[in-house]
Amino acid sequence: MAMANVSRFARWIALTGAALCSAAGAQELAIQTLDRVAVNSTNAVLEMDFADPRRSADFTHTGITGAALQSCILTAIDGLYCLDGPVVRHWADPALPGAADDAVDCRDAALGFDVRAPGPCTALAVKAGGDLLLAGKSKGKSYSVVAVSPRAADGTCPSGFVPLTRTNRCADVAVTGRPLVVDLVPVEGDDAEAFPFGAGILALEERKTAVFFPDSAAPVVLATNQGNWKLQGNEQLHAIALSRLANASGTSGVYLLATTSLGRILAVASGGGLARQVFDVNAARAPSSVRCSAAAPAYGMRASSRSGRIYVTDRAFCQVLALEPVAAGGVLSGLENAEEPVFDASGQQTGLRALTLSTAGSAGTFPPEGPTVAPGIAIDLLDCAGSCTLVVGANGEPAATLSKVMLASQESGLTLFQIRHIPDCRYDPQTCRNVLGVQNLVQAGVVVDPQATGDPAAQLLNVTPLLPREVTDLFADSGGLPDMLISRQYRGSKASGFEFDAFFGVTESGVVFRDTFEGEFDVAALTGSELGCALNLPPGSPLFTENAGQPNERIGTLDWDVATTVSERFRTFTDPSLGAAPQFVDTLINSGCGSSRVLSGRWSLKPYNLEITPCTFNGDPQDVWASDGSCPVGGPELPDDAVFAKLVLSLYDDLHAALNQLACSDADGGGAAPLSAASCSTLDATWLNGKDKLDKCWAATQLPKTSAGDQNCQAFLTQFTSFGNTLAGAPVVGPDPANRKGELQARAATLLHVYQQRFVPSIPAGGFVEP
Repeated sequence: MAMANVSRFARWIALTGAALCSAAGAQELAIQTLDRVAVNSTNAVLEMDFADPRRSADFTHTGITGAALQSCILTAIDGLYCLDGPVVRHWADPALPGAADDAVDCRDAALGFDVRAPGPCTALAVKAGGDLLLAGKSKGKSYSVVAVSPRAADGTCPSGFVPLTRTNRCADVAVTGRPLVVDLVPVEGDDAEAFPFGAGILALEERKTAVFFPDSAAPVVLATNQGNWKLQGNEQLHAIALSRLANASGTSGVYLLATTSLGRILAVASGGGLARQVFDVNAARAPSSVRCSAAAPAYGMRASSRSGRIYVTDRAFCQVLALEPVAAGGVLSGLENAEEPVFDASGQQTGLRALTLSTAGSAGTFPPEGPTVAPGIAIDLLDCAGSCTLVVGANGEPAATLSKVMLASQESGLTLFQIRHIPDCRYDPQTCRNVLGVQNLVQAGVVVDPQATGDPAAQLLNVTPLLPREVTDLFADSGGLPDMLISRQYRGSKASGFEFDAFFGVTESGVVFRDTFEGEFDVAALTGSELGCALNLPPGSPLFTENAGQPNERIGTLDWDVATTVSERFRTFTDPSLGAAPQFVDTLINSGCGSSRVLSGRWSLKPYNLEITPCTFNGDPQDVWASDGSCPVGGPELPDDAVFAKLVLSLYDDLHAALNQLACSDADGGGAAPLSAASCSTLDATWLNGKDKLDKCWAATQLPKTSAGDQNCQAFLTQFTSFGNTLAGAPVVGPDPANRKGELQARAATLLHVYQQRFVPSIPAGGFVEP
């Protein structure tokens, strides 16, 4: 598989000045939590397994080797780049170590580096969108930083760039006339929003000075030896990083970190001041550690922009440390070893240990030169044809799995992000106003209210503005993400403060799914709590019962961890109330119990700890919602005892719209509809027969319930079973890049689950009160 470049980040973000200022960024909430960590020695690249406390080995040799690997950069969706002697090599898929190309030759005359130098390039960095940053010795005694971008499809270069002669890229000198540059770190996304100087390049010069290069502004010296670091004797700086520290108010403090040749980690606040020692690698090393290399000690470092962890390599002892910030009063007071559980032979947890991995093992001994961290984790979907683990919980047991994945493509790459604490702005609007810095959420497009009701149960939630920059920046140059909407029927659970979590899966260009695949999300392991799945009602019990002590109040249970899916690439059928533009609206994917057992036809955004909205909008302008997000208190129909009945009706209508608008038409520009006209005609007729039976089933189960209810509901089930059998046998005759047949199958399976496990058990003995 070859991970395609989804987007190319803008070369720089212009700033209006270089004066030190206070970053008054918006409060942060939603965070992306998954990281990949790799390290390079001088001749190999290793993938470190920090995520699994039950791992069988600390690292996996990727098979990538080099003659003189100076630095390696792992990206979210564009593979791995390594500076190997005078050449920057690129592996679009690090799992295929032989499939490398020469991205840049540092001896290319267009770069302007001194080719007589032993290594024309002295440092490498890669921006989120794939642009490269190279530092090197200019022709003279000074050093430069050069930006390298790919050429356009027509072979031209971006404005201001010149074509390279050795590879198909373009270059532009960003900074020149500098001292020796030994480390580069891009500052972008959420880091840039929190950093006082915005976006740009953080550089370590002469192993003692930290400098920031904003665009269209003079360089800013952040920390010097004399003014800040106060290094001891011959002590030098080896690597630098930025770390954001969130405090209780939701704002972030930004710190400049540096490792030194004595194994110390120093921190300087973004506002300046004297450095403080926040960690000592040598003092914290376990007594049992054994030196693995006669080379001089060296300490590389990179920070995860979202998990908050700091990864440090200890070359002489072949160790990679995972450190976490310690805060006191919103101020960084130190770093400490992250910890993981220890298990005995029976699987029982016996304690905790420092999360420090070794790069010496059965596969060899590899003194690490430096770490690289990328957001998201890489999944090869071919591994999920049987069953594969996406994420493990704190106990090392699978927390999210996939199985039965079928592909109709050679490409099989998936980069998976986990996003936590997404606020549901319909039910917690003030949090969203604080996060986004806007007052009117409807005008801002975060809440979609097509009927202008002001009623949360009639509104949709636009998730896109709530996603972290690590995800949205990947789509910046391709036009950005569309508005991805959560339907009226689902909301962040009240028990979790109207928050929900989600997986976001970015497939490589060319991936095409076939049929359906299964997944299971252990919501408790992923979030720390769960609503559950079973109705927890004895047979024949109504979903809601009247509370005699409180007029117009019903008691019951809607506990159910809901999972949905919405694509960022393939539109959904058109809801006229939302306008004529392409729409991207989620659909339910729960297909069984376990925790949240799901069935789907492709990867995209998958929220997984939503709940069913307990109230349905009835158009009553007198509805008054409680301040805690509870249903309106004045209506005798609320909470809605027919919520699952209405969900079945809605899902069945959605199935018909998806059939006609997506699977039986050329919705995805392939040149023909995926399903044949004959299959579509049969399916449409079967759906219409089922619709007649479902409407009669619904009417017969309303108060007062009639004896025809059971007969009509059984007749619907018979018709719907016929629909499913016909769909399963319908051949795909046209291009189906969006797997529209699989989407229909997943919709049908979900509807059947809701009908049998939710709707039927919820029918009250006397019938539904809610019309």
